[in-house]
Amino acid sequence: MIKNIFTLLSASWSYREAVRRCRKEASDSPEFQLATHYKSEIEKWDDADTTADNIDKMIAQAELDRYKHSDSPLLCDMLAEMVLFLKALRPLA
Repeated sequence: MIKNIFTLLSASWSYREAVRRCRKEASDSPEFQLATHYKSEIEKWDDADTTADNIDKMIAQAELDRYKHSDSPLLCDMLAEMVLFLKALRPLA
């Protein structure tokens, strides 16, 4: 149904801005590592994986990571934007 969720997510200006700021961090920073992890997880999805259950799991994980990394406003911004986007996609799955 949805071929490339990450492409759609990247269309969000605030998400792109948060990722751009993450890229300024060192590649071994927690921000960069987590951004890369979510990007690769979403890119692995195909039409069969784009289910409400998988989207719910990704939302739950992102919300948990937001709580665990609450000391990083940059990472919290990126995760918050991703959660909003995934919640908007949920009814389409």
